[in-house]
Amino acid sequence: MLQISKTTGSVLCLAFALFFIVPCALADSLTVGTITFTAAQGSIPTAGSFVFDNTTNVYNSFTITWDGAVFDYVASGMLNPFHNTLANSGTWSGNAPASGVIIDNMAPNLFQITTVLVGQLQIPPVAQTYVDQTTVADGTFAVQETTISTREPGSVIFLLLGIPILMVITKRIPL
Repeated sequence: MLQISKTTGSVLCLAFALFFIVPCALADSLTVGTITFTAAQGSIPTAGSFVFDNTTNVYNSFTITWDGAVFDYVASGMLNPFHNTLANSGTWSGNAPASGVIIDNMAPNLFQITTVLVGQLQIPPVAQTYVDQTTVADGTFAVQETTISTREPGSVIFLLLGIPILMVITKRIPL
């Protein structure tokens, strides 16, 4: 009959657990979103995307490009009010600096997203690189999200370091 010492059995159980559990440890969960736009008037934004960290509840990035200007929600230093309530759709409006128009109580030189649960979120541009300084536009948007889980970076390294240590502990490799 096979005799396994108590220490060797414990080490083997630990090795088994580390081999199957550690590589499955997840560090983070990210939501990556693409925003598509339609216009009721004016030109539509050419790009809209975001990355939201579900673990820290903070946007890593949130940018919209409209009429040549880039609106960066993260760079604006604004607080993080609304990812879970961004919903799948809403309305948007853009107002270039020289338009002289106020849309939905929005001053010129802002981009605004409106949802039922959040209300209005106004984002200033990073750089005023508008193609047309007098343009005004509005419409609707839709959000497509994908959630990505990222692995704990050190878990595989610890596993690879642990196997030789276990071999030394069980005296399979002499010192």
